[in-house]
Amino acid sequence: MCGISGLINLQKSLSELRELGISMNHSLQHRGPDNEDSYVNEDLGILLNHTRLSIHDLSEAGNQPMKSNSGRYLITFNGEIYNYKEIKEELKYSWRSTSDTEVFLGAVEEWGLDKALEKSIGMFAFALLDNKEEVLHLVRDRIGEKPLYWGFASESNDKFIIFGSELNAFKAIPEFRNSINIQSLSLLLNYGYIPSPFSIFNKIWKLPAGNILSIKLPIQEKFNDFKPKAWWKLTDVINHEREALIKDETEAIILIKENLKRSVLYQSRADVKVTSFLSGGIDSSLVTAILQTQNSKKINTFTVGFESEDLNEAPFAKKIADYLDTEHTELMFTDKDALNIIPNFHNFYSEPFADPAAIPTLLMCKAARQSGFKVALSGDGADEVFGGYNRYTLAPKIWERFSRIDPKLRPLILLFIKLIPKNFIEKSGRMFGISQFLERVEKLSYRLNYANSIDDLYFLLIKEWHDISIIMHSNQKNNIKTTNRIGINTNLESHDLQSISKMMALDCLSYLPDNNQVKLDRASMAFGLETRSPFLDKVLIDYSWRLPETMKVRNATGKVILKNILEGYLPKKIFDRSKSGFATPIKDWLRGPLKEWASDLLQADELKKNDYLDVQLISNLWNDHIGFKADNSKRLWPILIWQNWLCNNK
Repeated sequence: MCGISGLINLQKSLSELRELGISMNHSLQHRGPDNEDSYVNEDLGILLNHTRLSIHDLSEAGNQPMKSNSGRYLITFNGEIYNYKEIKEELKYSWRSTSDTEVFLGAVEEWGLDKALEKSIGMFAFALLDNKEEVLHLVRDRIGEKPLYWGFASESNDKFIIFGSELNAFKAIPEFRNSINIQSLSLLLNYGYIPSPFSIFNKIWKLPAGNILSIKLPIQEKFNDFKPKAWWKLTDVINHEREALIKDETEAIILIKENLKRSVLYQSRADVKVTSFLSGGIDSSLVTAILQTQNSKKINTFTVGFESEDLNEAPFAKKIADYLDTEHTELMFTDKDALNIIPNFHNFYSEPFADPAAIPTLLMCKAARQSGFKVALSGDGADEVFGGYNRYTLAPKIWERFSRIDPKLRPLILLFIKLIPKNFIEKSGRMFGISQFLERVEKLSYRLNYANSIDDLYFLLIKEWHDISIIMHSNQKNNIKTTNRIGINTNLESHDLQSISKMMALDCLSYLPDNNQVKLDRASMAFGLETRSPFLDKVLIDYSWRLPETMKVRNATGKVILKNILEGYLPKKIFDRSKSGFATPIKDWLRGPLKEWASDLLQADELKKNDYLDVQLISNLWNDHIGFKADNSKRLWPILIWQNWLCNNK
């Protein structure tokens, strides 16, 4: 895992390019603390930078930017090629190192870029310079596990192209003065993250997952000529694999189990120590169990718990760790940790990002790195790939019943729920093992009022505001689009998918790369730790779309096939419980240890300085929250993250 960055500008001198290389590398040093270097070609006006976290071949031979044997190709690479050993056996290349990056570079030299990408199983974002064709290729992996931003250092100069793993790299460029993208801000406030291809800045974009941007050098094209294209499409996988559905469940279990074992084996390859994150849920428990069976010695596991009993998953993780006999580390997230981490959130996430799960993830990554580990396996991706989210099980059933109700009568449901004593609703939720039940019921009943289809219901469930314009300053209302689905890739209308499969596909296209993988990548790389997600293996994803929906979601429970596999490693009584997710006590923190921090950020004078948001509306949200009149934490949190980021990025 590393940090990559660079630029294209024919007007920069050799010395200027070298100085920029030093500055940009310094901004990404946390991603690659072991080595940094740059490549400069003044004739082409190109700079390629690399900061290295050494995982494979710890010697200097693994340093980057790396040149191919012929000199035709030069690469700065962030990520891993997990099947590099298998690819290496197919090549006749003369090796100078044992790194996976050189294997990929050798594959490009012998096979060409298209075939090298097709054969590679891994996570990556890279810049590849083809000196023969004088083309720079910017490429991102299939699922978007690794980040890559690109755009223009100046909104008025489309001949000054920049790219990098994080926005921090761009701030090292003196000319970078790009303004805030108001549409992106509205998406952040609604979803808690900024979906691809948008970024918080104008003229800066995220390269979408599975995309390649090829730039002919020296730059002659105008802006409109720079268009990323897909080298891999999830929709193509869905169409192809659904033609060969696996109808026999026993066969499916064997197939998924064997490929998951292979994925864990591939992703545990490293010349450094490897650990596993263990939350106590299905996903991390299965990865941990497989990893332990593949090792003769005890593996190390890490988990984070909270003092709040309703949110504390640590006891479940401890039971599983004890059964698997791992060396287990349990971290308790305290109010002090909240005060130390959250006000400094902007240092870890260079773009505003409002998933509260990032907070305990940061603590866990820091602890793993301080314990001497450079690589950690996680259970991320299983929910999207194998049907784990509650909305997959609940939304179809709810819509089936709700759609029969006259639209004029639907608002009465919310009114009725408000009349039910809150204590009774929460008690009912606890009986069924559902945390934050009142909040979920109220949110659902409110959103149902605006749903005209199950597709509408999906988008209403994943966002906070029915009409985001009401939170925006009057000067900004005309600068945003308020449709339900803006910013989320919805290119699925032509695909004959059932409702659950469509929701999973949409999550894989947006929520997975732009929220979950952002959370994991930035939290881990902040401390020089590489995290890997075995469930996002290319072959596993292919096979997952050959499974009927009933092997993923059945009888109001998700991840059916994974639970069946896990029973081969753990007693069912240890792991069989309702899904709760990585919830955090934001509601209580804002009324307790974070109250002063939040209050300072939400002062009217501070908000008025920029004219982005509606001051009075936010003041009302805050006063109602701290006055215990309402739980507005879900709406306030993105606002606070935005304000905190803005105050520290002036």
